[in-house]
Amino acid sequence: MLFRPIGAVGYVFIVLAMLTKIYKWTDSLLVAGLLAFAGLICFGLAENSFGKRHWLVKYTDYAPLVVFGFAFALQMSQQSTSAALVPALCIIPFSALSAYVSNVLARKKQFRTLRRIEEMLPDPPGPDDVNRRY
Repeated sequence: MLFRPIGAVGYVFIVLAMLTKIYKWTDSLLVAGLLAFAGLICFGLAENSFGKRHWLVKYTDYAPLVVFGFAFALQMSQQSTSAALVPALCIIPFSALSAYVSNVLARKKQFRTLRRIEEMLPDPPGPDDVNRRY
């Protein structure tokens, strides 16, 4: 997800919403919420361009965002803004790693949801099939 331009914009919006909340650039929760929502819209657009993906590939791709987003929410609920900075800054590097792993997984046959055209073609007739009627 992070390697697609619209997905990268989504990650930037999410991290920017977190930094807005940490550094209190604005007191409005609506602004941070709109930034986060814009990031989720970008994720939806990027996911739509991928097509149908295997569930393990999707979960691998989104795992750092979920884990560090949850850690960020826990730190912010305890009013620890300095500790909340760590998960906010860890999202992008760990998401790059998970995007690489999900791309590797998506190339394997067992995790490919949409088969290649070569795999969908019927087997060519063999020498025993010359006189056989189907």
